[in-house]
Amino acid sequence: MLIVNINVFSRYVLNHSLGWASELSRYIFIWVTFLGTVLAYDNNEHIGLDFVIDMLPKQIKPIIKLVGDLLVLSVLVILLKTGITVVNVTNNTSPALGLRLGLVYSVIPLSALIMIIINLKKIKNRFNNFLSTLKTDDKVIDTEYQKDNEISTNNA
Repeated sequence: MLIVNINVFSRYVLNHSLGWASELSRYIFIWVTFLGTVLAYDNNEHIGLDFVIDMLPKQIKPIIKLVGDLLVLSVLVILLKTGITVVNVTNNTSPALGLRLGLVYSVIPLSALIMIIINLKKIKNRFNNFLSTLKTDDKVIDTEYQKDNEISTNNA
């Protein structure tokens, strides 16, 4: 923000635009956007269609969410691979800063890698929650079976 304000002041008060300022602010904006995406993903703040999942039976919800996380993982792997390719083939330099644009674009595979790590953590947690739900359901079923047996034994 400071860079943009300095450039505005320079352009309109001093009648001299700082070419590097707009370029640098653009690259910072790209990095902040991608890193903000990582934070939003980690905090589950991305827009989702939860109302569809909420209409499903309770037993199916964890499976659907796990499948969704696996689909997100596949997209992130593609983003990582493509991002690495873009970084490796981009040899241009920025006109004002002389910065290699591959460095600017390196935020793509970096953010994809961080989101893959977050995604794997989410998948592990969902899978563990799913397993614990199954164990809890088994205990409930066993308890109900034992109660039924006690009732039928007492009635006999």
